[in-house]
Amino acid sequence: MNQTAEPTPTVTPTPAPPPAQIKPITDFDLSDACDYIRAKQLPQLGNAACIAAFRHHWDPEKPNNGFMLQTEAGRIVGLFGALYARRIINGQERRICNVTTWVVDDAYRPQSLGLLQAIIAQPGYAFLNTSANETAEKVFTWLGFTRLDPQVRIIPHIGLPGWGYLTTDPDAIARGLSDQALEIFNAHRGKDSYLNCRHVGVGRRDNLCHVMYTRTGRFDVRLPCLVIHYVSDPALFLRYLNRLKRHFLLRDRAAYSLIETRLYPTIAPLLSRVADDPIVKLAKSDVDPLPTFDNLYTEWVA
Repeated sequence: MNQTAEPTPTVTPTPAPPPAQIKPITDFDLSDACDYIRAKQLPQLGNAACIAAFRHHWDPEKPNNGFMLQTEAGRIVGLFGALYARRIINGQERRICNVTTWVVDDAYRPQSLGLLQAIIAQPGYAFLNTSANETAEKVFTWLGFTRLDPQVRIIPHIGLPGWGYLTTDPDAIARGLSDQALEIFNAHRGKDSYLNCRHVGVGRRDNLCHVMYTRTGRFDVRLPCLVIHYVSDPALFLRYLNRLKRHFLLRDRAAYSLIETRLYPTIAPLLSRVADDPIVKLAKSDVDPLPTFDNLYTEWVA
């Protein structure tokens, strides 16, 4: 009996994607860039908050807002954002570049590394990544970045009700601060926030401790927590900690807070414990020693 061979299926090759070039993200590009970020990675982020984060006047001579992959038709198919700041660290003015939001369409993944290399090729900057995952950590380490101490102190929001004046009103916080603390507050205040950074002042009306924090999930996804990014006065923070705990528990519905021990070693209240933060932070600088990086002027508080 004759058997008819089945025809060999035709394999249609996947067409190559349109070519894309690496270009700097200018202020003119920010609306399209933020639309891309929202579509690909942060759908909860408002366009206005995204644009405002990149338009902070932390470095009046910023060279760009990061780099993007753009086709000839003008479509963005990948980007790596950058926030720039000029700061006084260890008595010296330093130019800081915080890399943020690395996202690329699948078809253009081979060009991903080029975005990062374009950023770190810029001379005169110390570079900081405050939210690397395990895969990104390997890439950044290969490019000469150093991992910062990951230890955090976990502070449960339990204890006595506490006392002291507490406010979230921006004008009231400003009236209770002075000198560098007031300068830092004014540089970060604003109605729109990239990652929903929150501000609170606690203490006396004329002498407040300013705290910046975000609500997130770490260690136990069932129990929301707060990541404290900045404390203007650690001694006042500890004095009014019970008042803050009550605010964090009732207003933010968070069970505990995290604070980096490398930045605030004196903040070690009873019932707290230390652990390694799963969020990796890395830094690279061509000037020794490596600056003592904190979270100010970064994506966390933009």
